[in-house]
Amino acid sequence: MWTKQQLWQTLLLIAGIALVLFSAAAVFKFGFATFAVSVPIAVVGFVIYKMFMGTLNISREQAAQASRHVEELSHYISEQERITKILQKSEKQFRNSFEYAAIGMALVSPLCELLRVNRSLAKILGCKMEDLLDTSLLSLVVPDDLDPVKVNLARLLDGVVQSSYSETRVFRKDREIRWLMWSASLVREASNEPSHYILQFEDITDRKKAENRLLHNAMYDALTDLPNRFLFLDRLQVAFNRALRQANNQITVLHIDFDRFKLVNDRFGQRVGDKMLVEAANRLRKSTRASNTVARLGADEFAVLIEEGSFEQALAIVEHIRLELSRPFDIDGELIYLTVSIGVAVASQSYESPEFLLRDADTALNNAKRLGRDRYEIFAEEMHIDSIQFLQMETDLRHALERNEFKMYYQPIVELESGNLAGFESLIRWEHPDRGLVSPAEFIPIAEDTGLIIPIGEWILRESCRQLREWQKLSDRSADLWVSVNVSSKQFVKFDLVTLVADTLEETGLSPRCLKLEITESTMVENIDYVATLMEQLKLTGVKLSIDDFGTGFSSLSILHRFPLDILKIDRSFVAQIKDAEVSVEVVKTIVARAQ
Repeated sequence: MWTKQQLWQTLLLIAGIALVLFSAAAVFKFGFATFAVSVPIAVVGFVIYKMFMGTLNISREQAAQASRHVEELSHYISEQERITKILQKSEKQFRNSFEYAAIGMALVSPLCELLRVNRSLAKILGCKMEDLLDTSLLSLVVPDDLDPVKVNLARLLDGVVQSSYSETRVFRKDREIRWLMWSASLVREASNEPSHYILQFEDITDRKKAENRLLHNAMYDALTDLPNRFLFLDRLQVAFNRALRQANNQITVLHIDFDRFKLVNDRFGQRVGDKMLVEAANRLRKSTRASNTVARLGADEFAVLIEEGSFEQALAIVEHIRLELSRPFDIDGELIYLTVSIGVAVASQSYESPEFLLRDADTALNNAKRLGRDRYEIFAEEMHIDSIQFLQMETDLRHALERNEFKMYYQPIVELESGNLAGFESLIRWEHPDRGLVSPAEFIPIAEDTGLIIPIGEWILRESCRQLREWQKLSDRSADLWVSVNVSSKQFVKFDLVTLVADTLEETGLSPRCLKLEITESTMVENIDYVATLMEQLKLTGVKLSIDDFGTGFSSLSILHRFPLDILKIDRSFVAQIKDAEVSVEVVKTIVARAQ
């Protein structure tokens, strides 16, 4: 649109052109005088023309500039519309990502109020999203975990860290406790003032439960749910350190082991044995205070840590435990009777490490077993010396067979009626290179405990059969001589005993009727069915069987008929007093009558 100035300039231009045309016509019509008059008019017209052309150029430039401005404005508007659409799309994407994220998310004010939450967080907490708004984040946290949460958020607010990670317990709406792993960062305004926190939450409750199960399994016995050896030693260490600070704090360690527990598994099976161990664990819990630690060290071994009370009170607990575990166990209708041996060690200033307490309790336990079982023994320094000697004896025993240090002695057995030699009882002796002749009463129990009795027993059997056969060859009158060989309980339950006997008889050429195998009464009652079956198999080889020291065990006369016995040897404790004790006479008569 033209301006007023442009309109007037155009009109003047038209008038100037008209005037020039008019002057030109006047010159042709009126002559040169008219030209002189028209020159000024032409100059004015020319000036008006130049002004018009200048104005026209300016208008063109202004129009071009205006066009450029319109184009730039149009581009700016388009760009703003594009940016707006991008922002709207980005906001929608953020909103969707926030709302539908698989993990819990929340926007939290610097005062810890929940400004916005997503569906996942509401689901984790078991409530609706709107119920969480304007709620304090801290009100959801378990009180014991509040301090770490506050510290982490404060570090973000102070700019100490850019992000924070932690594991926290929170309450659901139903007050169930869940474990959440959360990460947090702080959004600030342009002025650097804090705007809000962005928090992300992941429910790790199942993972925590799995970790706790693994930790529990690492620290507790799977069968009895008692602390295991590792946890017991850890608690013993804590108690030991506390006792060092408090002189009046006494520590007592008990090491408990069932006597002949293996017989339960052999006779009734491992399932029954496991049930018995669970019942034993329950009895131990009830026999001790909650402040004491009861642990299962392995197999049928238990330990107890007593941290308070006097020495006399600790011994009262020991005796109570022994009596409780000696009561019969009713497992699936079967009454099982067992006894326990207990080793006791009391802490003193001389102990440098708590592990030595358990070691000494074990030493006392072994001493209780050697002294007859079903008892407790208190550790004394002499036992440690005995233990060292035991280990040395075991080492020497292992070399004794290799070095031919064992010698066989044969005790003659005479028939009372004729006075003739009937046979021999083979007796082993150990000629130690340093100690001289060692009694069987000293080394046989060690051989039993260590399992060395198996190779020693095999050597005794072969050597006895070989020697008797050599004597039989000397004279026809010696052909009927026999030899009696003691068989260990460990050796007797060995599955290849029958094969060993048969092979030995074949190797030495000794007649089976000239070999008598002696077993102890305790071996018979340990597993009646198995022993009876094995005896039947041994009888098929032709050898004779006898019971040694009958009357010292716990067998009943009524079960004798179950065993294919040839000889019954009454223990000397009855025979030695037969002249003075009427009771012994009657017992011997009863045994003889029953045996016949």
